[in-house]
Amino acid sequence: MICIVTGDIVGSRKIKDSWLLSLKTALKATSGQHGKWEIFRGDSFQVEVEPENAIKVAAYLKACIRVNKPADVRMGIGIGGIKNKRKKLSESSGDAFINSGAAFDSLKQAKTNLAIKTDYPDFDEEINVVIKLSLIAMDSWG
Repeated sequence: MICIVTGDIVGSRKIKDSWLLSLKTALKATSGQHGKWEIFRGDSFQVEVEPENAIKVAAYLKACIRVNKPADVRMGIGIGGIKNKRKKLSESSGDAFINSGAAFDSLKQAKTNLAIKTDYPDFDEEINVVIKLSLIAMDSWG
């Protein structure tokens, strides 16, 4: 099992580019020895992390971006298997990638900036309530 965090910078076109250096530094710090991360489409990113570090990594990434007021970040966390592991993270596939994309795509409808999706819906429901409560504090960082 692996964890894929997919995210983008909220309102990146309206803020200074200082968030980019913060994001790159944070991705390097969180991706561990394998260094699996990518930035694409200018303000979107993916990073592979250990599942047990998923929420800690997401909070760290959010903190690193929030330093660049008024920047913020949206992230979908997906945990699952990997089917095809490629050199480029964006070319790999499997449930972790599908779950990450589904979590990310659900953010707007759920009116939140962070969600997790696994192959266990009961777990997802409970942990996403905890995440929403945590975001009350995290969204006021600054």
